[in-house]
Amino acid sequence: MTSERTEAIELPAQGRARIVRGNMFQPDAVQIGDTLIELGDPSRCEFVKQLSSIGVSGSVHVPTQPEHCLTALNQHQAYADETNAEFQRLAAAYTSEEAMQERIAKELWRKLKA
Repeated sequence: MTSERTEAIELPAQGRARIVRGNMFQPDAVQIGDTLIELGDPSRCEFVKQLSSIGVSGSVHVPTQPEHCLTALNQHQAYADETNAEFQRLAAAYTSEEAMQERIAKELWRKLKA
């Protein structure tokens, strides 16, 4: 199903996403496991790859405009940076050992995603 602003695609639950650069015969795409999703634009491919990497699967509406994908990617990166800084702050309040701080931050990310 496609609307003016988004295109519905099906993201597999299993498999690692990788971008397949387009050529004369094939548009830019994302491959997840055995599934190839043709998107036609590097920004849209990066958007779908990021969704897959954070665990999103099933039916997803992907913006048709590449600039909308870039905006969403930038907003997500800002969120991730802010969240990581907060996790690091919380870990530093608990221990001064850097290796332990990293483990704490990683565990907080795991709990957040669960």
